[in-house]
Amino acid sequence: MENIEWYSPRNSFNAMISKNHITLGELAVDKLNSEYAILGYDKKDNVIAVKAVNKGEGFKITRRKINAKNFLRHFNIEAKGTFPVEFDEQAKTLFIKLS
Repeated sequence: MENIEWYSPRNSFNAMISKNHITLGELAVDKLNSEYAILGYDKKDNVIAVKAVNKGEGFKITRRKINAKNFLRHFNIEAKGTFPVEFDEQAKTLFIKLS
């Protein structure tokens, strides 16, 4: 019983992409440490970047969700599901690897 690994989707270091939203795991939001973020996309590596910004800039993160419908449409991102997230401490940026 000492090898049990617990899973909690709210406490994961993942991101879920849907048609209209990017939903971050609670640990990812804690690392970002901001209520606002800007989004970027690396087409070559198929990676979404979520960078913390000051209040009033970029997208508002509400209940771990970013309303990213226009962003996803602009870059023609059709990926849906749960994807791993990496955090760059120095850049204060989350990277969501879609492939």
